[in-house]
Amino acid sequence: MIEEAYVALVPSPILRTRIHKLTSIAKFTLRSAETRAQAEQICIDLVNQASDSNLYARDLITSAALHGRQVEAYQILLRQPEVVDHLRKAAFQNESNFRMTTEKLAAIRGLSIASPSDAYMAALAILRDWNSHDRKFIPYELMDLDLERAQVDLVAYVAKESSVVTNTAIARAFATFRQCDTVLPLLDDERASVRRSAAFIVGFGLYSRDVVSKLQSMLSDTDADVYKACVEAIRQLEHAKVASDLVDSYLAETNPARKWILLDAILSIGDPGTEQHGVPRWAEPLLAEVPPLVIDMIVSRFEKRQDESQTELERQDAHRRA
Repeated sequence: MIEEAYVALVPSPILRTRIHKLTSIAKFTLRSAETRAQAEQICIDLVNQASDSNLYARDLITSAALHGRQVEAYQILLRQPEVVDHLRKAAFQNESNFRMTTEKLAAIRGLSIASPSDAYMAALAILRDWNSHDRKFIPYELMDLDLERAQVDLVAYVAKESSVVTNTAIARAFATFRQCDTVLPLLDDERASVRRSAAFIVGFGLYSRDVVSKLQSMLSDTDADVYKACVEAIRQLEHAKVASDLVDSYLAETNPARKWILLDAILSIGDPGTEQHGVPRWAEPLLAEVPPLVIDMIVSRFEKRQDESQTELERQDAHRRA
C-alpha cells in the first residue's frame, strides 16, 4: 500500500484524495471494469500533474514501484510512458542522486513492470558497483526478473566477488528460489574459483546425503579456498539437517509444552535467511501449523537473527577492507 509518510508529502489536498482513492481501489484488486477505469483515470491525472519539481510525484512513484508487482492498480501507473521514462532514468542513475538508497531499488522494480530487460541490466549494474548500498537486495531482484539468466550471472559473480555480504546474499537467493542444486555440476569445474563458488552456494541449500558426500570427496582438492568452502558448506548442511529434523519432530509432537521447546530450538538453529523473504524456506512448514500470534513470534525471532547475521557479515567485510 502507499505509505502514509509518502502520502503526507503530497502538497495538494485534491491529489492526496486521489492517491487515497487509488489505494482504496487497489484493495479490491480491480475486479470490475468500473474500478479498473477509475484507477486508470486517477493514474493518468497524477502523471499529468507530476513534474520533477513536485516532491510528491517522486515519492508516489517510489512507493508504487515497490509494491507494483503485487497491486494491479499501481501497475497502471507504472506503465504510463512518462513514469516509465522516469523509472528508466532513475534505475541507471548514480546512487548519490537519491535521498534514500532503496529509491533506486524501487525504480528497478517499477521499471520491471514495463521493461524487464532494462530492469535486469540496471540491477546487474548495481551488483557490480561496490559503492552501492543496495547490493544485498539485488540477487533476489535478478532471480525474480530472469531466473535462468540470473543463475549464470550470479555464479560467475561469486567466483570473483570478495564481499561476504554480497556473496551470502547471492547464496541465500539461490536457497530462496530453491535453485542451489542447479550448481552441483559446477563442483567438478576445472576452474578452482567456480568450484569454490558452487560449494559456497550449495551450503545454503537443503540437506542431502549425496551432496554432503560429494563435498567430503572434495576435501582432497589442492586449492585451499575450495577446501575451506567445502568444509563450511558441510557444516551448514549438517546444521540444516538438524533444523529439518526438529521441524519434523515439531509437526509430529502433540504435547504443547514439548512443542514450545522444539520451536525454541528450531528458531535458534539453521540459516535465518534474509529480510527479502522473511521466514526461510526450510522453516515454512511451521507456518501452516501454528496460530497467527505464534507466526508473529516466529517472524520476529528470524528478523532478530537476520539482523545479527547481517551485522556479522558487514563486520567481516570491514575486516577484509582494513
